Amino acid sequence: MRAYIRIIKLGFAIPVVAMFFAFQMLGSTSVYAEEKPLLSEAIRNMIDSKGVDAATKYFAKDYAENKNNYQVDQQGIVELGTNYARAGNPTAMQAVFAIGTPYINDWALAMRNAKAEQQRAALNDAIKKADARNKERAKEIEQVRVKGAAERQTSDDERAARYEAQRNSATANSGTTPVLLTSEDKWYIIRSLNIDAKGVSVMSSPATLHEKALAAGFKGSMNSFRSAYTKGPVNITANFYPEWRKLVKTLRYELSNLPPAQWHAYINQISSQLGIAAPQCQQGNRLYCALNYSTSAHYANANISSQLLNERGSITVHFRQGP
Repeated sequence: MRAYIRIIKLGFAIPVVAMFFAFQMLGSTSVYAEEKPLLSEAIRNMIDSKGVDAATKYFAKDYAENKNNYQVDQQGIVELGTNYARAGNPTAMQAVFAIGTPYINDWALAMRNAKAEQQRAALNDAIKKADARNKERAKEIEQVRVKGAAERQTSDDERAARYEAQRNSATANSGTTPVLLTSEDKWYIIRSLNIDAKGVSVMSSPATLHEKALAAGFKGSMNSFRSAYTKGPVNITANFYPEWRKLVKTLRYELSNLPPAQWHAYINQISSQLGIAAPQCQQGNRLYCALNYSTSAHYANANISSQLLNERGSITVHFRQGP
């Protein structure tokens, strides 16, 4: 502390103290190799042997051409300047700090750049690891989804096969007598009922519906909330639950302006799919039927309406389901 009081009395406290604290904040680690000569020693040797002016000129040139040839020792530079001040040589003290400042600044910049590069590398590494984790998680989720969808499809196919095996004889012997439909009857009819588009039913997911419609020769598209398809006289529109795209909310088949022969062909196709429900749905030249299926998880219903009037027929099959 006495040394700095003496420096203040000499009138050089501001540059010396400022440089001292700047050096202390930068630390004592150098980015230069240890085998290089100390900058403080080189400055001292040049000032002591050649004088202040020669040293200043030499290092001004040397910095530009050979600035990486020294080990920048900040503490040594501070001590050298302080020693010159104690010895009553303020000119030499000022020269020490004037010569050392560019080297210190260059060192500080190198340290900042090295730290920034280290931080960038760490951030990039963290981003890559996070991306890898997210991709792996997405892959796992997709595998679970695909497996679950396959298991549900297999379960539904097995259930439908069991129903069809039991249904054939009942359908053949049903005649025209209305029967009481069971929950399994309604499930099968709603699941399988379609018009010229095998597999397109209200119990399909939007993606499956889209795939099946295109595979059946329909033209159309699907967005986040709705899909629409056409093939000949058949028009299909579907609406999805915005927050739950795996479920079709409504599905509508519409045919209009059909000639009698074509109308009867479609009616026969629908009647064959209705199976034991067909007798109670036929009313002369009209086919009307309302089927409701429910479980603890969701409900589904199908409304069929058709008529042949003035030699032109129309058919509408409207499905609806929800959680």
